Amino acid sequence: MLIVAISHWVGISMQGVVLAVISGAITSGLGYCMWYVAMPLLKSTQAAVVQLCVPIIAALGGVLFLSETLSLRFIIASIVILGAVLVFILNKKTV
Repeated sequence: MLIVAISHWVGISMQGVVLAVISGAITSGLGYCMWYVAMPLLKSTQAAVVQLCVPIIAALGGVLFLSETLSLRFIIASIVILGAVLVFILNKKTV
């Protein structure tokens, strides 16, 4: 990947690289802080289910804040993931 990135380096400014690294580090850091604050409040099975929903939440954020298109593939994948979460939740109530 580095070789491909270097070949396209001409159009990339150092300011853009620095801003991307800083914003990525800050958002990742905040995400991890929130996760580790919430983690002690959840059972391990609940935490696993929440982790399954993270890609859906991230993709919805892209649709809402970045004007990404809402595709049929995303909708189907979300239904499959949320369906699996629902099966888990309903199964836990009957046991």
